[in-house]
Amino acid sequence: MRKIDSLFQKNEKKYWLVYTIIFVLITAAVFSFFTFSGRTLVRRLDAWMQHYKALIYYARWLRSIVMNVVENHSFSIPSYSFSMGYGSDIITTLHYYVIGDPLNLLCLFVPVRYMYHLYGGLIILRLYLAGISFSCFCFYMGRDRKSTLTGALVYIFSGFSLCYSVINPYFVNPMIYFPLLLLGVEKILKEKSLVYLSGWYFCLQSAIFICSFDSVSGISSVRARI
Repeated sequence: MRKIDSLFQKNEKKYWLVYTIIFVLITAAVFSFFTFSGRTLVRRLDAWMQHYKALIYYARWLRSIVMNVVENHSFSIPSYSFSMGYGSDIITTLHYYVIGDPLNLLCLFVPVRYMYHLYGGLIILRLYLAGISFSCFCFYMGRDRKSTLTGALVYIFSGFSLCYSVINPYFVNPMIYFPLLLLGVEKILKEKSLVYLSGWYFCLQSAIFICSFDSVSGISSVRARI
């Protein structure tokens, strides 16, 4: 225990290194089942019918914009598509599924045949970022590194995160935003800083509503589908 304590007390770089190593080990243990059983993290129903296909469409849409710039030297953003139902605005339709999350921009560099790897990798990346934001909040609140690491691991590998990250990967995003929201509030209270946080407050309310609604009203049907 003394060696672990001394390791944490040297500098924060050691913390991030230890956090990353432990995260990789636990992730490998938790999600290796999918690899060995020949399964992906693209769950049926919403994940397959909505989020995964939206990610593929988003990748093709982004590539069309880039290719138009490279080949025709013209920058234009297609805003309407008749392939969505009877026709729909692209940005309005996809703003929740893919466009609103900057991590999905990585799909630009991934071929469609490998998109399921990116889809699963983004789920794991979101969990990793959730632990980072949680740790940043704890450090700002003066917590020691060992307790912060323990709390971060419990936070990102809780039943909610492991269950809902596969059901709907965007339910993990509030886990990234929430500690940052608390950090912003604490900075306002302690440093008397004027920061506009209405957007974060709306995100908090949305996250609470989504989590409470799914936990109370939909948990039985979710378990039945799993």
